[in-house]
Amino acid sequence: MNPLRWLPALLLSATVALIGGCGGASDDDNATVRVINASTNYGALDLYVDDTLRSSAIAYGQTSGYIGFEAGSHTTTLTRTGSTTALSSVSRSLSEDYGTTVIAYQADGSLKTAQLSDSESAPSSGRAKLLVFNASPDAGSVDVYLSGSSDTLDNATLVASSVSAGSSSGSYTTVGSGTYRLRIAAAGSTTDLRLDAASMTLGSQGVYTLVVTPTSGGVLVNSLLVSQGGAITAIDTDLARVRLVSAVASSGAVGASFNGSTLATSVTSPAIGSYALVKAGSATPTISVNGASLSTTAITLAAGSDTTLMVWGPAASASLSVISDDNRLPTSSTSAKIRLIHGASTNSNPLTLTTNYSAVAENIALGAASTSTSVTAGSSTTIEVSDTTLASALYSLSDVTLSAKGVYTVFMLPSGSSVTGSLRKER
Repeated sequence: MNPLRWLPALLLSATVALIGGCGGASDDDNATVRVINASTNYGALDLYVDDTLRSSAIAYGQTSGYIGFEAGSHTTTLTRTGSTTALSSVSRSLSEDYGTTVIAYQADGSLKTAQLSDSESAPSSGRAKLLVFNASPDAGSVDVYLSGSSDTLDNATLVASSVSAGSSSGSYTTVGSGTYRLRIAAAGSTTDLRLDAASMTLGSQGVYTLVVTPTSGGVLVNSLLVSQGGAITAIDTDLARVRLVSAVASSGAVGASFNGSTLATSVTSPAIGSYALVKAGSATPTISVNGASLSTTAITLAAGSDTTLMVWGPAASASLSVISDDNRLPTSSTSAKIRLIHGASTNSNPLTLTTNYSAVAENIALGAASTSTSVTAGSSTTIEVSDTTLASALYSLSDVTLSAKGVYTVFMLPSGSSVTGSLRKER
C-alpha cells in the first residue's frame, strides 16, 4: 500500500501538550521519565533525580532509558558527564502511571529542556502519528515535508509548518504508515532546503516525534525520530553547503565544481557566490582560472558544514583557500558575529578588522580568515579594515546596522590595482 494515498485526507490533528505525560510506566503506581540528548554542544550528559545520579554518559541522540519513581514532584538535573555543575535543573510533577520524555537541547548559550507527553493514543491500523519539535535554534523556524522518493518539494505534503525553535508543531499529524522521503526547509520556502533524507519509516499504529537538531555550520539540520515509548533513529543530513569566492587579480575569471555539483562556470573577480548544496564527503574540487585548470588536492566537507572556497592571487599562480564557515547564530540576543576574510592579493600585508575602533580580528594573512567574534549589535557601528603599514584604512563604513543575532563577514578583495571591501550579511 502506498502511504501517500492517505496524506490528503488524513492530515488530522490531536492536541498534544508539551507539558505533562503518561504511558510507559513499568509498574503500578509508578511514574517514569527518560531524557534524550539532542544537544551537540555539551557532550555526554548525566541525569540526577532528586540529587541522585540515575543515568550517566547520555550521548547525543541517545536516551537514559525510562526511570521509575513514586508519583509526585521530582527535580531532574542535567550535568556534563563527570561534573556536578548543573546545566539544567527543573522540578517536575510526575503523575501515577504516567511517563514523560524530556528533550535536552541548546539554545541561547545554555542547555534547555522540553517535556513531551508519552500518552498520545495510537492511530488505527495502517496509520501513524507524527509531531515535530525544533531543537535547532540556529536553523530558525522550519517546515517539514513528506513525499515519495521522486516527488519535487512543490508536490510534497506539508505536515508541519513554521515550527519555531524550542517549540513543537502543536499537534500530531496522522498519515499513512510506510516509508517516506523527509525534507525540512526554512519556513515559507521551498528552495531553502535544510535536510533531504531519502528514507524515514513510520510503522503502523506508531506514534512519533521528529526532533530537529543542529549541525556544525548552523543552517543545515539533522533529526532524531523518537518512537513514543520506544527507540530513537538518527536521520542525518548527507549534504554540505559550499560557495565560491573569486578573488583573482586583474579581473580573472573563475569556474568551480565539487563532488559533481557546479558552483560557477566562469565568474569574473571580484565576486562572492551564494551557497550551494553539495554531497558531503571527500572529493577534489575542479577549479579553472581564465579557462586553465588549477591544480588542487582532495578536501573533505563534513555533513552539515558550511565552507567557502576562495580562489585568489595572480591568474598565473592562483591559490585555493578552503575556509570553514561558522554560521551559527550568536548566543546573546544583543550580539552580532563578524569576521574578516583577506583575499586581496593587491595588498599582501596582514589586515586588521575593527568595530567601533576596537580590534576584533588582527594580523589576518592573505588567503586566510579570522574566527567569528561576537560584538554588540546596533545601528551606529563603525567598521574599518586596515594595514598597519598604511596611514589610512583600506575599507571604512560608518553608521552600519549590525542586527541582533546577525552573522557578518567582511571580504577584502582585489579590484584593479587596489583593494575593495564588502560587508556580507550571512544570516
